[in-house]
Amino acid sequence: MLLIGVDCAADPRNVGVSFGTLADNAVCVERVFSGRNRDSIIDNIGSAIRANAGPALLCLDAPLGWPHALGNELATHTAGAPLKATADQLFARETDRFVRQVLGKRPLEVGANFIARTARAALGLLESIREVADQPIPLGWEPLRKNDGCAALETYPAAVLACRGLTLPGYKKDRAKREQVLASLSAELHISDDLRAAALSTEHALDAVLCLVAGMDFQHGLTLAPTPELQEAAKKEGWIWVRRKCEY
Repeated sequence: MLLIGVDCAADPRNVGVSFGTLADNAVCVERVFSGRNRDSIIDNIGSAIRANAGPALLCLDAPLGWPHALGNELATHTAGAPLKATADQLFARETDRFVRQVLGKRPLEVGANFIARTARAALGLLESIREVADQPIPLGWEPLRKNDGCAALETYPAAVLACRGLTLPGYKKDRAKREQVLASLSAELHISDDLRAAALSTEHALDAVLCLVAGMDFQHGLTLAPTPELQEAAKKEGWIWVRRKCEY
């Protein structure tokens, strides 16, 4: 099956994109790039989905929703009036709190950070890809079957590393650490020397490749779905698909 990883950004020049296929317990990386314009990104992804004969997972590194409490509060708020909800309720989603609980990683808060611009850009990108691919591309909630089409996931590259016990702070700015990331994932990522160089060229390209690994975890049923009490919030706010910490 086809996996597409996208490290989203408000500026398309900072978007990373990767393509791969799922083969047993590994991802075969087939293409990696970053620094393209928006139309090129959309055309490349849309064309790949259209040409794909089987199911496809579009794995996006960006929030795909906002905190429910934030929307409720702001809908009736007037300037100068206090807000009733706590800061955590307003700015973080249930999935953010869940990831923090199970992995000890704190995702950026879409309600209180510049990541909101990335989220808006990601949602616009997703809608444009739907149009080019001529498919609805709903959010995925369970592994895809052979006859399914394309689904989109919210992923978190830092969690891909954290759940595997890989602590490499600063890899986004340090190529040597990015090389360590790929080396640590060599059993799960099959990648040619040319594509390895492309993946190491920017933090965005590498994070796009890590999105492929997150997609593999989801497809293998290893990621944590919303608990029954969080399902309604997840449908409204979005859900980050991460796996529990591996035991080594």
